[in-house]
Amino acid sequence: MAQKPPDLDDAGQPVYARPPDIDAPDTGVSPWLVGAGVAGAGLAGLALKNPAMAKKAYEVALAARYPAMLSGFALPKSILGNIGAAGAASLERGTLAPLKQLLSPATVKDFVQAFKTPVVRGTSDELAEIGAKYADNPVAKWIAEKANVPGRFMGAGDFATRNALQRAGLTSAEAAEQTLQSPLPSQISKPLSGRLGQTAVPFQRTPWNQFIQMFKGSQEAPKTAATSFGVGMAEGAATEDPMTPGILSPLAGRHSGLNVLGAAVGRKLAGGPSPERVAFGLAPVSDQSLAQPILDLPEGGPVKPFLRPSILSMLRYFGLVGE
Repeated sequence: MAQKPPDLDDAGQPVYARPPDIDAPDTGVSPWLVGAGVAGAGLAGLALKNPAMAKKAYEVALAARYPAMLSGFALPKSILGNIGAAGAASLERGTLAPLKQLLSPATVKDFVQAFKTPVVRGTSDELAEIGAKYADNPVAKWIAEKANVPGRFMGAGDFATRNALQRAGLTSAEAAEQTLQSPLPSQISKPLSGRLGQTAVPFQRTPWNQFIQMFKGSQEAPKTAATSFGVGMAEGAATEDPMTPGILSPLAGRHSGLNVLGAAVGRKLAGGPSPERVAFGLAPVSDQSLAQPILDLPEGGPVKPFLRPSILSMLRYFGLVGE
């Protein structure tokens, strides 16, 4: 049998004329990454000519990241977190009052009021704090507060949940702890308050509070903390997708950190895949953990939210888009 010439494929077509394979890896440079590089170079040039204008442009870019980062799992995790805050408070106190107050009409009224007028929250939650950082930059402030619809929804939910917990008998400080909105200690907040800290760690109050409550909550409510850890172990052993425990962890309220760590242990003991990846779901905001900005450096670092918005993670999780 005659051999086909080496420059023809199985269909007899010239190899150079074949369309590219769909599954072939893309070795080219993303045009979005090129655009980000050009924008960065332009910003650097502007900084040399007009530092004040460059600062404002940089703040607008930082503010624009928040809607992109909150476009995925952040909103459902926030809703689960509010339910979890009331549930944990009920378990710790042996009363259903926090859950009953969360489901009361007054909670709906507080939510609607806070969503319509974000400033009603003052600076008692992370998203309002973010807006306050741009007080002298109207464009960045408008993006961070008004245009950030997922953030407004989350902030309103936190505000309404804290009010519900206070109606159930918790103090303002206790309600803030349950919703992971306590003011951070100065030794944490001060180093992160500058431009570098805001760039590398855009969400600070909520994930750091989750880390703090892993220890404080286990001391003040050891039974609830142990239950959360045990449930997490069961979740980790039973589920294959490493993101699932992180998505469900907010239901543990302020004990969510222990819950997701229990999931990592359960995944390891059961021999499940990627137990180390379970911890990436630790943060209750978006799909970002405390270490994620550093881990993302090879893939775009601070500009990754523009290149791959968080909504893509959610769509991939449900199998609606490919990798």
